[in-house]
Amino acid sequence: MTEPTDVGPDRDLGRRLRSLPVPDHGDEFFDRLRGRLAAESAFTGAPSYRGRSARVIELSAARPQPVRRPPSRARRLVTLATAPAAAVACFALVVGGAVVVHRPGDRGTPRPIESGTRWSADNRTVDRPDRADRLTAAAPYESTERGLAIAFTTRASSRAGLVQSSYQATVTPSGDYRLLRTAPRLEAAYSAEHRTRRLARAAGAGTAPVVEQQDLPLGPPDGPALSTPDRQLSRDLAAAVRAIAVEQPGRVSRGELMGRPVVTLDEPLEPGAGFTEGSQTVDRVRIVVDEQTGLPLEVRLTSAGALFREITVQSIDETPVAPASLTPTAPDEVRPPATSLGHRPVPIDDVQSVTGRAPAVPRWAPDGFQLTGVTVAGSLPTTGSNPASRDVVTLAYRRGYDTFTVTTRLTAPATGPAGDGWRNPLVDGTYLPDRTDPTPLVGGLLDGRTAHVGIYPLVWPHLWVEAEDLVVTVAGDLTRGELVRVAESLTPHTTR
Repeated sequence: MTEPTDVGPDRDLGRRLRSLPVPDHGDEFFDRLRGRLAAESAFTGAPSYRGRSARVIELSAARPQPVRRPPSRARRLVTLATAPAAAVACFALVVGGAVVVHRPGDRGTPRPIESGTRWSADNRTVDRPDRADRLTAAAPYESTERGLAIAFTTRASSRAGLVQSSYQATVTPSGDYRLLRTAPRLEAAYSAEHRTRRLARAAGAGTAPVVEQQDLPLGPPDGPALSTPDRQLSRDLAAAVRAIAVEQPGRVSRGELMGRPVVTLDEPLEPGAGFTEGSQTVDRVRIVVDEQTGLPLEVRLTSAGALFREITVQSIDETPVAPASLTPTAPDEVRPPATSLGHRPVPIDDVQSVTGRAPAVPRWAPDGFQLTGVTVAGSLPTTGSNPASRDVVTLAYRRGYDTFTVTTRLTAPATGPAGDGWRNPLVDGTYLPDRTDPTPLVGGLLDGRTAHVGIYPLVWPHLWVEAEDLVVTVAGDLTRGELVRVAESLTPHTTR
């Protein structure tokens, strides 16, 4: 390695930098610096950022009084932050490095598609749509070092009476979670990066104490599975209330609960809008939603005045989350068996080589949503009256704790006739009624098709449409207008 020489342009640049006037630091300088570092670090012991170890440099609280002396060269260089931008850039080149402070929560603003430019969700150039769209699905979602710690209880009616369970959940904006139930014991943890979940249960007859699940569905209509905070907290109901609040604000009220702004839907269900399970028909809902996180704080479903199901959140707090804390514990001697649920992660550029068809990608999504995962399932068993699904392609988008999915599957079964058409994939095989409204689509792959849009309590806001050979669903934290616009922007993905 050769040593740098102080000759030529470098020597001249160094002379000019050293000649810059530098004021002495005030007595309060290091106190302010400590405060800034503490604020930027968010919390001490930060576990990681983008998979890298994060360290917080502690400054001693005690420091000697500043000694008045002529500014040294090093001190002059440090204060170049107040110099013109050109001098700062030159300084970075001279010293050969830079200090960058990352804010884990910053993800940037989606880049707008300006008039005359050509952009698409996959970062390739395509024709600009007729109306202003936004590039929102290009970059992978950045993980965060902070999440939510939620304590809640559920009560549900059963033949033996009311059954109560207590839960502790930790969730992050990147999709990781950990769920703990005390009795009967259940521990579930999910890594969004690895698409892997571990479940630890109380040992029972024929039940493994720890199991590992891989290739999980990314969202509705094929997930989430039962043991998730979204399912236990009924986030689908909260998403429906938020969409109703936008579309019909007169149906909801606004206020505060636990010091948090909330929106509340409290109303009887129209005949046919509820569902019947056993001898009980749910006929009234009360759902209180935290406007900041989109999580439900209270859910109460009743049947003829009697409690059917209730969820009550006791506390919800922002908290540092270390990735290691989201791994369920298991005895050292237990090797959990791995089970694939069929939704294999596939790079979006490889989907066509797997299915023989370019995936349908939205060219528009609400501001802030980013593509976070793509999966392909060759076949999925039927859960209702619809045929078994084939070549299921799911695209998942995330914006903080909000999510939505775009899913396509072949209409025809693997063998035999196609039958009499498909039913709503979001409610087929469940107790929920189909309360969708026909909506014509204009533009994109589904131009001229009639979609079925569902915005009503008890199910995710969703849209589904049966095309010539595909069934398409869009579902998640979206309003009616957003569901339609996403569907109308679907176009075939072009590989790089």
